[in-house]
Amino acid sequence: MTVSNSTPKRRGGRRRLEFSSLEAMEQRLAVWLDLPVPVRIRRNSRAKNIILRVSPDQGLVVTTPTGYDVSSLPFCLQEKQAWIEKNVLAMLERGELFSAAPAPPPERLVFTAFGLEYGVRRLDGPGHGVKGACCVYERGGSEIVVKGPFADGRAVADVLVRYCREKAGPLLVAALREVSGEIGLSFAGAAVRAQRTRWGSCNAKKNISLNFKLAFLPWELVRYVFVHELCHTKHLNHSKRYWALVAAHEPDWKRLDAALKHADEYAPLWLRRGITAP
Repeated sequence: MTVSNSTPKRRGGRRRLEFSSLEAMEQRLAVWLDLPVPVRIRRNSRAKNIILRVSPDQGLVVTTPTGYDVSSLPFCLQEKQAWIEKNVLAMLERGELFSAAPAPPPERLVFTAFGLEYGVRRLDGPGHGVKGACCVYERGGSEIVVKGPFADGRAVADVLVRYCREKAGPLLVAALREVSGEIGLSFAGAAVRAQRTRWGSCNAKKNISLNFKLAFLPWELVRYVFVHELCHTKHLNHSKRYWALVAAHEPDWKRLDAALKHADEYAPLWLRRGITAP
């Protein structure tokens, strides 16, 4: 629901202060709203207004434009409090109860789009690198080993995210090139990132950015994202001509586009919630 960009900040005190401020405001809003769900604040350089979303996995998600003064959020949300309460209660009545508990460490990693599956073996103890940080490596082609202090669930999640991104990157780019050749739409370059809200994007220079979590989706949805972004190399908008081009290469695009709105559910639970200590 809509209620009515940005150069990354340098490392240092200002960035840490901003993150600290966001966390404090999340806690303040959660207490003020007095609802059985947490509050998450997200920055989005493409957002022009405040966007509210109620999610069973994340609670109340408040997306703000980059640079928005979060101290104004209580006043903004006060105007929408009835909407928030109505939708949270409706979610709870449907049995979509939010669970704040992180997920346990995964036993398997399945890259559905490419039919790849890996067992996950855990070795508790010092890892490698600075201060024995967690590390991950493949063994035997069908197993990955995560070694490190498993009491630190966040560190384990971070190292698994890095592994998944590095593993999915070459697979997604190679598949994008195949679909590009198949439909006859070329692109200049491709990068795979850990995007929070978007499955892909294309800029005016025909550079395509892909979300590494695509690897967890069914192939038909991944291919649709590819087609969607490749068509942007011809039309950098969502005009009638753009959608006509999409339809020419993917006649079932309406169904796939609707399914993509809920595709985050294909991502592993630990990737959405983090990992708890065993």
